[in-house]
Amino acid sequence: MNRNFANGLDASGGQWLTRYKTPAAAKAAYESIVKTIKSCRAARPAPTHARKLTEDRKLAVGDATVILRWYDYPLPSDPGSEDGGFPYAVTLKGSVVSVVAFREMGKGVKPANFEKFARAAAARLP
Repeated sequence: MNRNFANGLDASGGQWLTRYKTPAAAKAAYESIVKTIKSCRAARPAPTHARKLTEDRKLAVGDATVILRWYDYPLPSDPGSEDGGFPYAVTLKGSVVSVVAFREMGKGVKPANFEKFARAAAARLP
């Protein structure tokens, strides 16, 4: 199941939920998702940008929750480009894995606001 939003300009995001047959399968999926997001293989920045992981922390929500935030910023060779924020919250609860992800030009969703989203999403998991 998923739900998404977009502001029609530069921001979008959503939540993706997957229920696994067993808690062990969900835990393996959770670990794989976190590892993939940390490696950032899926979405490389443009050649004129660089990317760094600026947040990697755990929350005491569900069985396991981690917030990861990637930040893209323009290289000196492209001074007119925008930076971008890409926060993720991955939560494991029983046999359900939730991924909340946003993307936005500029600094993106403020860390305190994104933590509120992450906690609210995790609190509503079945």
